[in-house]
Amino acid sequence: MRHVGIFCLFLAVSSVGYGRAAATVTEFYVDPDFNGSVQNGQAATPWSVLGGGSGAVWAAINQALAAGDVTIYFSARQAASDTNETAALELYLYRTNTSSFRLTLDGMSRYNTNDLSPSWSSYSGSSRFQITGGYPISTYDVTAPQNYVTIRGFRVISTGGQLLQYGRGGSHVVIEFNEFSAASSAVIGAGVGFGDAPGSTDVTIRNNVIHDTFGEAIYVGGNSYTVGSPTNLDGVLIENNHIYNSGRWGGEGDCIDLKAGLANVVVRNNVCHDNIGTTNVNGITSLSPLTATGNVVYNLPGGKGITFGTSGVIVGNIIYNTNSCGIYACDDTGKPVHTSISNNTVNNCGSGLCLGNFDTASTFEAVNNLITNCPGGGMGGWLPASGTGTFTIKYNDVYANGGTNYGHPEKYFVDATDLSVDPLYVNPANPAGPDGKYFTADDGFVLQTGSPIAKAGEGGTSIGALPVAGSTTVTPPPPPPPTPDPVPADTSGPALAFASPSDGQTVSGKVAVGIRTEDPSGVQRVELYVNGTLKSTSYAAPWSFMLNTKHSRGRELTLTAKAYDTLGNRSSASITVTVK
Repeated sequence: MRHVGIFCLFLAVSSVGYGRAAATVTEFYVDPDFNGSVQNGQAATPWSVLGGGSGAVWAAINQALAAGDVTIYFSARQAASDTNETAALELYLYRTNTSSFRLTLDGMSRYNTNDLSPSWSSYSGSSRFQITGGYPISTYDVTAPQNYVTIRGFRVISTGGQLLQYGRGGSHVVIEFNEFSAASSAVIGAGVGFGDAPGSTDVTIRNNVIHDTFGEAIYVGGNSYTVGSPTNLDGVLIENNHIYNSGRWGGEGDCIDLKAGLANVVVRNNVCHDNIGTTNVNGITSLSPLTATGNVVYNLPGGKGITFGTSGVIVGNIIYNTNSCGIYACDDTGKPVHTSISNNTVNNCGSGLCLGNFDTASTFEAVNNLITNCPGGGMGGWLPASGTGTFTIKYNDVYANGGTNYGHPEKYFVDATDLSVDPLYVNPANPAGPDGKYFTADDGFVLQTGSPIAKAGEGGTSIGALPVAGSTTVTPPPPPPPTPDPVPADTSGPALAFASPSDGQTVSGKVAVGIRTEDPSGVQRVELYVNGTLKSTSYAAPWSFMLNTKHSRGRELTLTAKAYDTLGNRSSASITVTVK
């Protein structure tokens, strides 16, 4: 039995919209070192434990959730020393209130300065509320999806099962600023596991450190393993996580594993390295349409850097020292895919860019990629006997790879703009550079001044993920700030409309797409979709895109813009154009 020493936060929230009136935030407090006879969750009389059948505790929490947001502060540090507050127990999520008000569990922002006479202070240090248990944070006993929840700032150690078991899934969930790892006794994975209950939406996993796991570090989905399955979870953002030594204690060691049945998946600005396993243990792997940008994946002894079995937009990633392909794109089920791979730097991988099983209706674009020193070849793969699909291979530099630089089938589609020249890296032996940070001016894969590919990319840009030394480095956008404790006054998505083209317009060639959008809290990003597939993302005004309709002649296209404000609210607008 696992029901020994438990924090129970029981959550069974209905899926409702963002729109609601602003309300006050109710605060509760938890410190396991407080032994007072009166414990009601108030600052002077905090709970020492949540759960254990304490009806009064959950009556108070659920009553407060009916009126507004609730934040529960867990003491981040000891009263007498700046060290983690520790609790050998499990934190179960279990909520009966069905409002759309948010429940935030915070293990980093406040601490109790006096165990005998509690008094709470704000905290910005590195200590955290530490939970050690068989299933440290879990929705184990709940049958309903868990909606409107933020889990922030905990140190989580598993001695047996999953680090975060969010098995029933949920909507409008944020998991941020936590450190997760497993002890050698762990026997069940994945590390951070998130289910995909049908109808779920808006899940964010960001700014976490995840390491030394049993099984995958992050695992999303699980209802389906078949590409093209109906969507269960719409809207997944995984960003700015640092993942290493995944699979150390056994199980599969992928850094990020995304199953089928997901839509609008964005994986960006993560660092993944040194996972464990010698067979098919990958960095980022997906059976759902994937947008991956600004990620760094390296030192994988048994797998691929980024691999996906369906449509994908793979932009601006750095991948090096993988045993197998740096990037692997395929349609394993024989269904058509639409894939764009651009401005990636791939070095010293088993092979650079690998393609497989492309259906006759598939489209594939590889532009501005830099692939070097891969012993198995630069570009390669295979096509079905039934046809070749539509391939665009241009403005790439594929150099010093074993076997051949441009192999089958790419060699049949290479363009006069494709090169095989030494890119002149600044220092490839030290990819992160002296500052130890990626996407900065001293990166080892930055190009030397005078590099032959400095302006050889499409539109006179540089080839690869990084520019020339001394130029302005394009840094992946920073993650959004933590979800604020107060309920924001702005709960609506940005105002949004197409400036150009107009609805029903006939277009051809390269089409300038302009978006008008504004929001009181500021617009964080705008995404452009074509027939449901994400094509591009802009992070700053003017909100404009260049759409190449060359391969869509005679077709009707639905253009959809999605705008997000800095509070996570989203809105969308669509138009239809005809390509002549």
